[in-house]
Amino acid sequence: MNSIYAGKRVLSIGARRRVLEALTEALNRQGFSAVWTNRHKDVSFLIREFDALAFDIIAIGRGVRPENKERLKQAYREQNPDVTIVDGLAPITNLLVDQIKLACLPDDVLPVRPETDRERHLVIETRESCHLTIKHYTLNWLFQSKETVLVNETVDAGRHKFPFKRSGGRNFVTVLDGIVTGVTSL
Repeated sequence: MNSIYAGKRVLSIGARRRVLEALTEALNRQGFSAVWTNRHKDVSFLIREFDALAFDIIAIGRGVRPENKERLKQAYREQNPDVTIVDGLAPITNLLVDQIKLACLPDDVLPVRPETDRERHLVIETRESCHLTIKHYTLNWLFQSKETVLVNETVDAGRHKFPFKRSGGRNFVTVLDGIVTGVTSL
């Protein structure tokens, strides 16, 4: 368990109970202190029952209507200006865990910005030699997800290109160089 995550308090708000339960269980296994609610339509209840001062991170799922999401963000930032709000990219447990881990990135570590080039490569720049892991997540129109490890090797500092092929549906990539340092939707 990585000590930068230990004890971080996370509230997950979303529409799908199964996704929220799996996310909370995964976060708790990683050392977080996580709770969830699927009462995403009742903004007044959420603001009253879940004070942002009790949390370090509040993750809001895609199933929350945009206007409710904005009301929640505004209210929670007023309650606790230091709270980090994470917009969930997709109902994929490991991807959501990686997003929340990225929100814990220490201030002295700059995030990695994965990008693609014209030749269908994923381009990653590392600041130092490290063990690099790159995971590719996909979500198809049936909400079926798939996780593939694209890279799992030691690399030197610098700019690296790895073959990358988008699959049908939505595509996401996470980068780990000891800790999660990048998450993006491609």
